[in-house]
Amino acid sequence: MPSLYRPTVHQIQVIPETGENAVARVEAALDHLARWIPTEEVAHLRNQLAAACIQEQPARDARIALVRSRALYPVPDHFPLRVAFFAYREGVSLILHFIWHWDGDGDEGTFAILRDFLWRPPPDLAEHAGEGLLLTAALKEEVDDRAIVAEALLSTLGQRPTALALLTLRGATLHVPRRRPLTPATYPAILLFDNPEIEEASASDRFATVVWPLVVLYTLRVEQVYLRVYRNHIDTRLREEGEVLCRRLEELFGRESGRFFSPRPAQAALTSLIAAQHRLYQTLAEAEAQLRDVQRDLANLTDILAETLTTGKEPLTAYSPEVMVRLVSAPVRRMVNQMEADVAQARVWAEQAAHGVDALRIQADLLETNYEWVLNWVIGLVGTAIAMAQLVDSAAAKVLRAWLNAGLAWLHISHRIPEDHAGVLVVRVFVMLLAMLIVAVLLKITFTMSGLRYRKPPGGEDRSDRTKAARQG
Repeated sequence: MPSLYRPTVHQIQVIPETGENAVARVEAALDHLARWIPTEEVAHLRNQLAAACIQEQPARDARIALVRSRALYPVPDHFPLRVAFFAYREGVSLILHFIWHWDGDGDEGTFAILRDFLWRPPPDLAEHAGEGLLLTAALKEEVDDRAIVAEALLSTLGQRPTALALLTLRGATLHVPRRRPLTPATYPAILLFDNPEIEEASASDRFATVVWPLVVLYTLRVEQVYLRVYRNHIDTRLREEGEVLCRRLEELFGRESGRFFSPRPAQAALTSLIAAQHRLYQTLAEAEAQLRDVQRDLANLTDILAETLTTGKEPLTAYSPEVMVRLVSAPVRRMVNQMEADVAQARVWAEQAAHGVDALRIQADLLETNYEWVLNWVIGLVGTAIAMAQLVDSAAAKVLRAWLNAGLAWLHISHRIPEDHAGVLVVRVFVMLLAMLIVAVLLKITFTMSGLRYRKPPGGEDRSDRTKAARQG
């Protein structure tokens, strides 16, 4: 292990900001610092926190400085260890940034010493806090494989990432995880400077205290939404409701599904499909809301990296900023891409459900219209028959009975209609049936002629359309 200059651990705690509880969380961090730095310095930090609490509540997307160390404070009896602390709100999150700085030469064992000073959140904060660790040090001599050095330093602090990506900067190398576990975990990184002069540059200080805490913030925000909210609550519901909806559509519109012959079954099927569609829409709305949040944080992550790495030939800028941004954001980009794919599939299911609802609604409307048409037809036939029966009085019945008897005789039928009330009833029934038959034939001819008049040819154009086109040609 090579000799290191000023090995430092930046411990970054990201906690969802909860209003007044944020003050209690900063006070808990100050209680930890009170174990190591002089009392007067802790009192000064507490005064900063009290002054920040008096200020008017700012906008949700603003940065609010709560506590800021004036310098690196010495730790009595632990020379050359020095400590600094920053606490601020970034949007809706609270960032607690501890700096454990070894002001001199060190090695791998130095990080083991610094590990004992790290702050461990109270149990009520551990479930909701995300942590980032940035280990920085300057190499006093060049090494053949910096990746091995970075992995060894991380293992000293109990971090064992599956693989590290080595990113070459001007004057340093940055080592970040290529992948992230599918459970909440610390986000580690190593920044190895080429020489002590680069470590002492202002650009290095800004990168470690301003830029990297924001990288950790946006990374942990995406992971928190994806791992704790989306995968645990929304993802499963989205798949289950989509599968239920697809099965329902297959039952209604599959090859072996029967057609509806009355409005009531069609309305029942429409109601059940709309209920399944509504449940999918609700879950899809939640997924889209979470997707917008992670997309915003991913965009913020890429913006801050691109702005930092493309400022010119200053220390810690990148030779290929686009590649650097893509590698650093790759773990969270995979999560965002997975959410986008799931939401896109859910939108396809929702579109299919909308088409199915439209088809069922049209079918139900057609069935209801057909039933109304049949009902009106029956009422018309019965009404016409009854009206015709009312027109047949005794005199008319006598004439019609004579015609009917003559017809029966012509047909060589020996039966005759009697000249009594039963005969009048038979004549009236015959008139009613004849009237219903005539009206039915007339209605059928009317609807047939109407269909021929407005029916279009297979080509999709009406005759009048083709005539107009021929005349214009």
